[in-house]
Amino acid sequence: MKALFTTRSTQNLQAAQVLWDAGLYDATANRSYYAAFSAAYMACLHFGIDVKPDHARVLSAFCGELIARRKIFPAHLKKSLYDLQLIRVQADYGNAAVSKQTAQVTIKTAQTILTTIFDKVTR
Repeated sequence: MKALFTTRSTQNLQAAQVLWDAGLYDATANRSYYAAFSAAYMACLHFGIDVKPDHARVLSAFCGELIARRKIFPAHLKKSLYDLQLIRVQADYGNAAVSKQTAQVTIKTAQTILTTIFDKVTR
């Protein structure tokens, strides 16, 4: 299961970069968020948290249990995950498009999240 979500996270991040290169900034934000979401879900499963792959539940479990309670991951990841989610919602449902700069930030944010999570999960 861990390998599957590691692959999904990595592929979504790669897709985000391809989409950014193509000028598809809303789609970039979407894939960046899903890269981070898949990594957070994988971390929950890895650390024994049985959670359904629901956005609110995964983010709550990851942030509440793995960041706040167990302190396995740094606190800044909470804001990063929620920021990515807000941008993704704007990209998918909002009245304005995501800018090139914001899309680039989502890639960098997702990369930081993946690197941090993979470092702890693959030890």
